[in-house]
Amino acid sequence: MRHPVSRWVILGLLLFVAVPACWSGEFDYPSYNQSTLQEIMQKEKSHSHDEAQAAKYDDIIQLECRFAKYRVPCGFSDDRRLISEKKKMVIKLWMEMNRIDAKLAALYQQEIQVFDGVGIYWIPIQEQLIPHIDRELVQNDSMELFIILTGTVESEYVFIATEYEKPLSPAGNSRQATASARTTF
Repeated sequence: MRHPVSRWVILGLLLFVAVPACWSGEFDYPSYNQSTLQEIMQKEKSHSHDEAQAAKYDDIIQLECRFAKYRVPCGFSDDRRLISEKKKMVIKLWMEMNRIDAKLAALYQQEIQVFDGVGIYWIPIQEQLIPHIDRELVQNDSMELFIILTGTVESEYVFIATEYEKPLSPAGNSRQATASARTTF
């Protein structure tokens, strides 16, 4: 004889554990792979289009079919600029391809300049993170940037920044408390 009550108990436990985790809104730090911008560039060049080929065309874009999420250490530069229309198009198309609401592409209007020991990079960042960056970071601060590779435009890699983390001082608060104050996807 089957016990219908035990099914309800199991379903109840599953909902009790799974549903709050889905609705918690916490940033998913573990889903981002630790790397460096230079390592990512080297890896991507091994399976990307030929740069000489890309130079022949002004509007070559490639979309990334993987959901390549990285956590990268970098230095913060106070320089910003508006994102080019081509980069906006790559971000929007990437979101549509991955069944992410393309309206979220509107969150990316500016890009910040970051650097590592090897290069300087422009990374589009969510608009709602900008006020926090303005308060928390100054020129040459170290930070960890949580980025997703969306594709390339004319052989330039297009990442989107979904979160950042300033290394904590010994007396600092937990990263979870800081990140929960910022809404990201």
